[in-house]
Amino acid sequence: MNNKQVIEKVQEKLNLDEKSLTIFTNIINDIPVIGKKNKSKMISAFIEQLSIDEEKAEEYYEVFSEIIATALKDKLKHPFKDLDKEDK
Repeated sequence: MNNKQVIEKVQEKLNLDEKSLTIFTNIINDIPVIGKKNKSKMISAFIEQLSIDEEKAEEYYEVFSEIIATALKDKLKHPFKDLDKEDK
């Protein structure tokens, strides 16, 4: 799953307006996903830059994390899935 596909899934689940989606994209591109401190940095950035409360920021982080985890799990289950598509 590439960055564009991740953003499309985020948009689908969170239904953000274009400006908020751009800000969201900038935040997730600037802060690495892995790491406990990075989680709090990302949530703080959501709160500050998107002007949302902590509960909503947690929801945004959880949705994003779920999308990433699912993509990684799918890749581990079938690592050559992308190559299979090219053969058809």
